[in-house]
Amino acid sequence: MISLFLQILQLIFAFIVLSFFKGALKKFWPKDLRKKDLMSILLLILINKLSISIWKISIIPHLIFVISIIGIMMTLYLARKNGNIKMKEFWVRLLRITDLIITIVYILLFFLAIYKLFS
Repeated sequence: MISLFLQILQLIFAFIVLSFFKGALKKFWPKDLRKKDLMSILLLILINKLSISIWKISIIPHLIFVISIIGIMMTLYLARKNGNIKMKEFWVRLLRITDLIITIVYILLFFLAIYKLFS
């Protein structure tokens, strides 16, 4: 239970720090970079910790495989739709989809950890 509480505190602290840096470095902050993009790195670390505590294995390799497959499918879709691939558009879309997948996986693992804790 304490571990789950500490994870929430880590996420809140990281969000506050990133908000401060984004405000302080507004002139230098890349316009396409969101705080969520940097939070995904912390979420990956927390996903690793949670999956090891729940199943005794890490699901990070499986998650990376799924994201890679989505990247390949997106490449094929954009090549078919537009006839070419705009690299900036591709990377921004892939990063947003990756953020979404990582967030969903973390939330599911968090609730699974709470369920396992109380059952």
